[in-house]
Amino acid sequence: MNNKLGNEVKEMYFKQFDIDCTNGDTLIAYTFTLQLKKIILTHFNLFKSYFQTQFETMDNLNKLRREEAHNRTISDLDLKNLQELHEKLLSKVLIDLPSFQSVFLTENWRIKIKKIFNERQYRLINSELEINNESDLEKKLIKIKENLTSLISYLNDTLIKLRSVTVPIHKKDLHDELIFCYERQKELQESLFEQTLTLNNEKINSIVNEIRLHEIKMNEFSSKILLSES
Repeated sequence: MNNKLGNEVKEMYFKQFDIDCTNGDTLIAYTFTLQLKKIILTHFNLFKSYFQTQFETMDNLNKLRREEAHNRTISDLDLKNLQELHEKLLSKVLIDLPSFQSVFLTENWRIKIKKIFNERQYRLINSELEINNESDLEKKLIKIKENLTSLISYLNDTLIKLRSVTVPIHKKDLHDELIFCYERQKELQESLFEQTLTLNNEKINSIVNEIRLHEIKMNEFSSKILLSES
């Protein structure tokens, strides 16, 4: 820090604690957002990989900080914007500084994901053999509908749980991909349920093929997540 900026921060620290401090690791926690901006701009070659544009991120952060600092109402949109700023900046920092990753948060995320899938594993209400052996068309249709209703409920419940998990920044892409897999599976099963009611065999077969292809993708993703988190 230059002398002027350094003296401002030291003075701020002295006013709060009535103690002189020259330790930069301590003083950095007592800088204002715009003072941080000056420091980073002065040494921008060290920080440019973290900012796509010249400090739009820091300026937006300061606007949000100003509202909170003056005890004004923080809206849900403000919190959402703050979360996005935090994720964008931290995700870039973690690429260069993986030691910043929270071991606790990562392990907690893994434990919760395992718990979601181990606590309730989906089982068919009516086996495929039962359905295939059912000669009464109406009863057969009822059994198929029961299976689909149960599966859709299971997928919906799983999605609710997955969305409730706190995700470490560096696992966000993986977690989003996991949610997408289950969202897509739920959409396909809902489409199959709708077409089952219409008895449109051509459309039903088309959706069944889509489901099979998606299940292959989900299996591939499962292998990827198991390898990366083992």
